[in-house]
Amino acid sequence: MDKQLESILCVLKEKDNFVVVTHSNPDGDAIGSAFALFYLLKKLKKRCRIFCSDPVPENFKFLSERPSKEIAGEGIFELANTHEKNLDAFKNSLVSGAEKNFDDFKSSLASSAKKNLDAFKNSLVSGAQKSLDILENNLVIGVDIADKNLLGESLESLLNVDISIDHHHSSKNFATFTFLDELASATCEIIYEIANSFGLIDAKIATCIYTGIMTDTGSFRYSNVTPKTHRIIAELLEKGANNKIVNKNVFENKSKEQMKLHGFILESLDFFCDQRCAMISITSRMLLKSGASAEDTHCFSHIPRQIKGVLVGITVREEKENLYKVSLRTEDPIDAASICEKFGGGGHVNAAGCVIAQTLEKVKEMILSEVRKALDDN
Repeated sequence: MDKQLESILCVLKEKDNFVVVTHSNPDGDAIGSAFALFYLLKKLKKRCRIFCSDPVPENFKFLSERPSKEIAGEGIFELANTHEKNLDAFKNSLVSGAEKNFDDFKSSLASSAKKNLDAFKNSLVSGAQKSLDILENNLVIGVDIADKNLLGESLESLLNVDISIDHHHSSKNFATFTFLDELASATCEIIYEIANSFGLIDAKIATCIYTGIMTDTGSFRYSNVTPKTHRIIAELLEKGANNKIVNKNVFENKSKEQMKLHGFILESLDFFCDQRCAMISITSRMLLKSGASAEDTHCFSHIPRQIKGVLVGITVREEKENLYKVSLRTEDPIDAASICEKFGGGGHVNAAGCVIAQTLEKVKEMILSEVRKALDDN
């Protein structure tokens, strides 16, 4: 047995209380990994919570439905409360008493040095008495996180990650122990190895893992797919993974507002570098005109690269004024991760991202400059 895997299994057996965290703006692999590990730990009779800076995207909520009475009353996606409360109400609950709004809470982070640590921790969740147990007595496992700054501001400064389980070749050693498999098509492939070693993969866990692998491989179209990937998928289907409900929710669950947004995005399409690079933009104005939400923007990054002859597809998405998330999708031999790393980001060879704090035009100029160099060198 692989020594990394053996070490993880020992920890999961020996410890009783866990917190699972994943990156902000969680994708299918992040959601699938977190929930598969959560359900596995519950089968092992462990206590577990999941923390994330952002809510579960609409098309992945089918994985987070409140399960059976064995975990009733316990939060699942605690910071992303996907159940009774909406996000605005949840943000207001982050400070005890809920008298302050979320902006007040963020301001308090900067002045936290004036407060003692106990008071600060108690302000993070409603029901402040839970905080110390959550933050001090649990082992924290990060899944699908290449760098601690990807946790988002509400978690990055708060948590120290004990174990990182990841497959990104740009992964940083920010955790005490890192289980890294760069050959895995998705973090969910690694979670499969863990769960399978316990012999505890049921239909629910299989569906979570299937979701992560399917989405991170572009429905098995990307170069990260291996024979092992297909063997794992076959075994997941044999164990009851519901591929029909996964594909229905992920690909056939678009709102009218999202379709309107799609039209505005296509109008922004532009070409560079002798048609070898295509770029789309997603702005706050587009969201306003279409009625779509920021959550509706996560399924468009594949569009530019799908065009014949394009080697580099760029998606520039406005997060807030003068702050943009850039997603790169590339064909070989262009290394998307190496380009994004120049801006503090990272990812995979053919899929990576970064965040740039500049005006939209400046962001485009900066990323295109690096893309041109990469294309010229190849």
